[in-house]
Amino acid sequence: MNARKNPRKSAKSAEIRVPCPCRNNPLLKRGVVIKHLFIVNPAASKLRGKVEAQLASIHSFFAGYPHMRYEIHVSRWERDALCVIRQYAAKAKELLRVHVMGGSGTLSEALDSTVNLPNIQIAAYPLGHENIFLRYFGFDKMHLFSSIRSQVVSGTTLVDAIKCGHRYGLCQGVVGFEALSASERVFISENNSRRQDLAYFITILKKIFADENFGHEYKIELDGKQLDGSYLSVRIANGTYSKKSKINSADLYPSDGFFDIYFTKKVSRLHFLSSLRVFLTGNYKNAPELFSCYRGKKISISSESIMNMNIDDKPFYGSSVEFEILPNAVDFVCPGGIDIKEVRSDG
Repeated sequence: MNARKNPRKSAKSAEIRVPCPCRNNPLLKRGVVIKHLFIVNPAASKLRGKVEAQLASIHSFFAGYPHMRYEIHVSRWERDALCVIRQYAAKAKELLRVHVMGGSGTLSEALDSTVNLPNIQIAAYPLGHENIFLRYFGFDKMHLFSSIRSQVVSGTTLVDAIKCGHRYGLCQGVVGFEALSASERVFISENNSRRQDLAYFITILKKIFADENFGHEYKIELDGKQLDGSYLSVRIANGTYSKKSKINSADLYPSDGFFDIYFTKKVSRLHFLSSLRVFLTGNYKNAPELFSCYRGKKISISSESIMNMNIDDKPFYGSSVEFEILPNAVDFVCPGGIDIKEVRSDG
């Protein structure tokens, strides 16, 4: 006679689908000195009204591993987590894994407070509105990034960061027309529940006709080479974040020690409108008459007029800026054994 399956055991097995040998994982064993700090942003779009449930999930997981040390900080205001993480990092005598439960903004706070610090690891959860960096890995991997167990037990890989003054990012820096459009896209999509691509399309159309100058004169130096000219925007990319995007060549990934730079040339509004599809899908290399593509490690940009800029969609303004790649600056958790060199975005 066949033994009857235990329904509780089956349910539990189905619940945990992270492809890692959890029972034998060294990060779960006694004697491994690691502390977990959870930064929970209640303003993150996927956490609104669900913070208590998220906290309960964290406590529930660690209840099964009483020897593991963890603490939780619920953010109270913007950039509140920055000081908290710095305080923990300064006094940490063991390995500290910072779990960022929020979106791109919360991840930026973690980066600003930990880049290049020893014994600090970053685990990012897709709980924000856009989750720009995680889109590199593809939507089919989001269940791994959403799993507390996976983020606790998985190993890490070193990834590059983009330094911009006192700001840091993992994805991209943008200057000009596209930076202004990106800022309004986030506002429209957050406040009207519109899809991000639709919101971006709306803002692009608005800015094409609203911007009187539609492009600016820039002084640009890339690794000692002058690239001055008239441009609509400049994008500094540390990876690709769109399934259709041709931004990155086969060997561009967030740990190669370079960023790719894409200059959108100043053209007439009619010319730009005729190439709008190329612009929106990121097929820059298929339109050399509109885009120039370079690869480098350090770029400085200045203009006589105030420039709209952002890094990982966090906006700022000024008349000059410098972006620099910091190789292997972030020890990033890749749940489920993801190989950062093999994945390609489908986001």
